[in-house]
Formats: sequence, C-alpha cells, structure tokens
Amino acid sequence: MKPESYLANLIRKRKDLEKGGPGLFRDIKFLSATGKGQIAEDFILWLAQQHKMQAEPAPSRVGEYDLIIDGHTIEVKMASEDVDGNFQFNGIRHDTKYEILCVLGIKPEQIYFNLYHISQLKNLPLTPMARRTSTLFKLTRTPALLLPITKFKSAFTAITKSATA
Repeated sequence: MKPESYLANLIRKRKDLEKGGPGLFRDIKFLSATGKGQIAEDFILWLAQQHKMQAEPAPSRVGEYDLIIDGHTIEVKMASEDVDGNFQFNGIRHDTKYEILCVLGIKPEQIYFNLYHISQLKNLPLTPMARRTSTLFKLTRTPALLLPITKFKSAFTAITKSATA
C-alpha cells in the first residue's frame, strides 16, 4: 500500500465532519487534536514498519515520547497546512526524554515531514505557546523546510548516524 493511501484511510476512520475542500487529505482539518495526533503516530509507525525498521508505540499513551524506532525515542507532531501555506507544529517540548522530533505536515494532496535531533531544537525558531512560559513551544515551517515523505528512511538513517557520530 502506498503511504498516501494508508494516511487517507487513517483519516477517513477518524474524521469528525463530512465537509472540506478538495484533496485526498482534506478531512484532516476537521479532526480533533487528539485524533490528529493519533493518526500522525499511527502513520509514522506504519511507515517505519513498511521500511523494515523496528518500530513500536511507546509503552504509555501519555508519556515523554510517542514511538520507538530502531531503538530511538520519537516525539511526533502533526500540522495541516494553514491559510498561508505553512505548518505550525504545537506543543513542542525540549525538556523531555525523546531523542528525535518528527514533524508531519499535511497538505490536501501531499505529505511532508522533517526530523530534528533533540540537540537541534535550541537552534530552531521555537516560539512560546503562551506568555510567561518556557515549556511548550510552536514551530512554524514552510514546505521548503520539510521533506517529501518518500525520504523518510534516508532522513532517519542520516539523523541517527549523525547523532551517534
């Protein structure tokens, strides 16, 4: 099964509303935040398994990371395209125990992603989500700063090799 087909099926299973604009992934905008998060985690888990990577959910649904892929702890954040064509990934923490942040950006017909090692987060343009707090941040990315989903395996290999070098 193609990644696009699998993600579209996950979205259809979890959608809350029946309306939206054109596009294979159009319904993603109408899901609850919890629904979006679960779809993102399920999709990245499936994608890693399709690439013959050792992948499993975190031991707890509520914890400091979402997945374990090839022995690395992964936090997954998903955003749909905003009116300016960007993606805003919310709820990013850099004071927890995950190794890699995986951001998944969904346009109506395309899937983008990027991976950041926890040590890279301090160099990203993170914005506090609320005044007077420094625990939850948001990260805005343009599609040009993300990769097509077909590059997942090579990007994962590259980031894990550079982290251990």
